Amino acid sequence: MSCAFNHVTADQFALKESIKLGNKGVKKHITKKVLQYLQDYFLAGNLKAIDCYSLENMHTDFENLAKHSKLLFEKIPIVKTIKNWIRKYSASFIIESNNNKHILIYNKSNKHQKFS
Repeated sequence: MSCAFNHVTADQFALKESIKLGNKGVKKHITKKVLQYLQDYFLAGNLKAIDCYSLENMHTDFENLAKHSKLLFEKIPIVKTIKNWIRKYSASFIIESNNNKHILIYNKSNKHQKFS
């Protein structure tokens, strides 16, 4: 009986932990500066309907900021990322504004009470 084993060297052997498939596990985070711009664009639309930015307008404005060296091109989020951020931010914004309305209503109803 004869068995043939293939000899595998250390450089040919790949550990499961070292294998990377596509972009799995790599996340691109939104920087604080970009986040501030996104919040400004979102809140501008809430203050005046005329000042409302579309997704494409936001992305174009980010490109203009990069052209004027106020932002790095690689830090500009794609339109899909902007859309997801707006969805999450608007949901949290609505919840926060509803909580603030309840506080204002409570304060108005208890206005006549004095606290010591």
